[in-house]
Amino acid sequence: MHKLTIKRARLFSVLFLILTYSFSFNSLYSQNLPISQIDFSKLQIEQLSDKQIETLIEQAKSRGLSLQDLEAEAISRGMPYSEILKLRQRVEKLIEDRGETIKQEDQSERKVDNDTLLSQKIIEDFLIPDEKIEFFGHDLFKKENLSFAPSLNIPTPQNYILGPGDEIVIEVWGASQQTYRLRISPEGQINIGNLGLVKVGGLTIEGASELLINRLSTIYSGLRRPNPNTYAQVSLGNIRSIKVTIAGDAFMPGTYTLPAFATAFNALYLSGGPSDKGSFRDIRIIRNGIALENLDLYDFLLKGDTKTNLRLQDEDLLFIGPYKERVIAAGEVKRIAAYELLENETLSDLIHYFGGFSAGAYSKRLKIYRMTESQRSIMDVESELFSSFTMKNGDSLNVEKILDRFENRVTIKGAVLREGEYAIVDGLTLLGLLNRAEGLREDAFLHRAVIYRLANDFQIEAIDFSLQNIISGEEPDLALKREDVVVISS
Repeated sequence: MHKLTIKRARLFSVLFLILTYSFSFNSLYSQNLPISQIDFSKLQIEQLSDKQIETLIEQAKSRGLSLQDLEAEAISRGMPYSEILKLRQRVEKLIEDRGETIKQEDQSERKVDNDTLLSQKIIEDFLIPDEKIEFFGHDLFKKENLSFAPSLNIPTPQNYILGPGDEIVIEVWGASQQTYRLRISPEGQINIGNLGLVKVGGLTIEGASELLINRLSTIYSGLRRPNPNTYAQVSLGNIRSIKVTIAGDAFMPGTYTLPAFATAFNALYLSGGPSDKGSFRDIRIIRNGIALENLDLYDFLLKGDTKTNLRLQDEDLLFIGPYKERVIAAGEVKRIAAYELLENETLSDLIHYFGGFSAGAYSKRLKIYRMTESQRSIMDVESELFSSFTMKNGDSLNVEKILDRFENRVTIKGAVLREGEYAIVDGLTLLGLLNRAEGLREDAFLHRAVIYRLANDFQIEAIDFSLQNIISGEEPDLALKREDVVVISS
């Protein structure tokens, strides 16, 4: 029911505007009726059928109309406030009846998977079915123009670990010239003519280079002189392939063959990343039964941090655990998605993950929808508690829009030089507003003007006054309030 309630106020205002601004009962389907010809006092809400109410709803959506300050003018022309209340009751019943019908159809036609849909999204349009919300980060592994294939056209990293199948290239130049291209055997050895077997498997390319040049100096004496005339360099030729296993909640678990330069990201991309139930924040890199690193993809997605993106070795295992807590952020946020949270992460962490609020968000107080053991509950969280409010699995956050109203507006219309809206400040009076509007026009009618004001019971009251008496000082100046509408006739 909360989905329907949230939209009622907006629908009521829009429907009221249509009735007051463009229609009378006798010409309900005629458009562009001049406002001067509308007889608001004869509009009877009881005589409108449900079909006519539905037509008004569709016309409201298509025209994008809003109430604003026209209520004062409509009421002043004779529309009873009782008719507005009747209209609201009719629309409320129609919304509830239609919502219950859609709910029954949804239950009979499709089964809602809480792990996939997670929560029902509160949407803007009237009675549109719920939408599926994507998991944050899943599109990283679905982009057709994105590839995490390792680059082989880069200098050999000095910390690269040599292994069986790698090719070692040794170049000697200067007084002596020679090139060796040697493949590392399964035992981790290479065979250099006149030197015999040299074990390099398990060494970094930097360590192997130092070892091999030292051994070559026994047959190339020019390498050892204080002023050498012979030089040598060790590099990597063709690199070997490694086998890496992806297990757990991966999209395509299995064993993959990768170049030895491959990193954890390369392997994850090849496997399609985590599945719908897999974690983006609990990916363990296991080598020889020992967990070396815990990979958190949010560090990469949100900060571009690749410190935990280790280079893999043969027989490494990447294990993707199931997600622990997943919540939804919808409404006026920068990235609508389902987000995975670690234990004890707060609402502030979630706000950071979805990139903050949109420009029109109401962020003073947020609504959290939570599923208990037996039913759902709702919590209001004030802004000062964001950093301490702990999110739970299944929570849904819907950030609403700010109110379509002004907190400091007054309006002046009619025979003034500058009609329009003005900011109200403490102590603003009628004469102060006239001064801002640059004074009266020559045709201004000074004997009677009106201020339309929202009373404490939310009805519009009309306050008559003599503008001439206020200007002359015979009557005291009038203090203005928020949303006052001053009308000065010609």
